[in-house]
Amino acid sequence: MPAAKKRTAAKPMPSTAGQRILAAMRELNTPEAAAAAIAGRAPAGASYTVTRVKVSASAFTAPALTPADVAATRADLGLTQPAFAAFLGVAVETVRAWEQGRNPLSGIALRFLAEVRGDLAYWKRKVSAAAG
Repeated sequence: MPAAKKRTAAKPMPSTAGQRILAAMRELNTPEAAAAAIAGRAPAGASYTVTRVKVSASAFTAPALTPADVAATRADLGLTQPAFAAFLGVAVETVRAWEQGRNPLSGIALRFLAEVRGDLAYWKRKVSAAAG
């Protein structure tokens, strides 16, 4: 009995805009084009828009949050500790440790909570929508 052929799903065709983007990327994917782009020169017939921005590291520093800030943020969102933990993707024990001052927030949790506190109305709407 002959082996059955595997059926594969047809790949969707890229849009016209997608085709143009792919073609432009192929053109850039040459050593000459890469060297020209690095040197700030565009190959004949090509044009680029380059924007350089200098940002200090302090622009990415989130303000420190106290245990009271964490608890207030949770309360402002109307969430229990387990629900707040689920919202943040952390363990309930982690939220408790933050609120009791046993562990300070750091990294992405600190940045995210600073963002939540910065636009509390938006996040209240998101939480309400998720609660259904």
